[in-house]
Amino acid sequence: MASVGLQFQASAGDADPQSRPLLLLGQLHHLHRVPWSHVRGKLQPRVTEELWQAALATLNPNPTDSCPLYLNCATVAALPSRVSRHNSPSAAHFITRLVRTCLPPGTHRCILMVCEQPDVFASACALARAFPLFSHRSGASRRTEKRTVTVEFFLVGQDNGPVELSTLQCLTNATEGVRLAARIVDMPCNEMNTDAFLEEINRVGKELGITPTIIRDEELKTRGFGGIYGVGKAALHPPALAVLSHSPDGATQTIAWVGKGIVYDTGGLSIKGKVRWVQGLGPGQLILLPQSSRREVARFPRAQS
Repeated sequence: MASVGLQFQASAGDADPQSRPLLLLGQLHHLHRVPWSHVRGKLQPRVTEELWQAALATLNPNPTDSCPLYLNCATVAALPSRVSRHNSPSAAHFITRLVRTCLPPGTHRCILMVCEQPDVFASACALARAFPLFSHRSGASRRTEKRTVTVEFFLVGQDNGPVELSTLQCLTNATEGVRLAARIVDMPCNEMNTDAFLEEINRVGKELGITPTIIRDEELKTRGFGGIYGVGKAALHPPALAVLSHSPDGATQTIAWVGKGIVYDTGGLSIKGKVRWVQGLGPGQLILLPQSSRREVARFPRAQS
């Protein structure tokens, strides 16, 4: 498993980039609006104001661009300023790529994300996607140190004040859900089987104070869930239906979220393409995401996806 802790802070503080590598990221016209006084403490004594301004002048995103500021310890990267009608103004799909390719190596690193307030949520979720929790790379298994990435948002445009603590907690909850979803989808079926998936469900249920109702194996057949039973009855790990219910007092509506998490399918590995098979767990893990994470998506002001 990969061990990178993702932290969102109102201020990441000042540090020499040689001891804490730094990535400054945003659309070019937003980066030009960052005052030197705000980034000085994160870049000095390695980077001067003249070098900072020269780096901004050399950026020519098409669609993205980056420029090293000091060896491989500090980098500034520019997102596209224009996006097609199919993409959000945050250009979040480019954020994940740039972080993966431009974030300097190190044990403790910092990302200064420059954007407008409506783009904060989408940008944070895109950042989280760059730090998957699951990895079977040989190099990852040999790492024992705990690595951290601290993210600070610098807001430009309207509502450009400091990020509130409640917003930071919102981002933390949401990105934990994003990384959990990615981990479950990324794990191969021999590891994320029905037993392992039920363990995840029970863990999330415990965090939320919910005891899941689990119907499994022959009980599925006797209770009328023949479709689930018929598809998975030959598997080494029997099929299951898990229900997590929240019944608040005074509720006037009943809402059901249903997701299918495919961890076994007769012939599926041979018939389905690679991409479709990997995504088979997606609907199931989406329902599993902690209720707190889904609430954050609903209440975040003008969130862009």
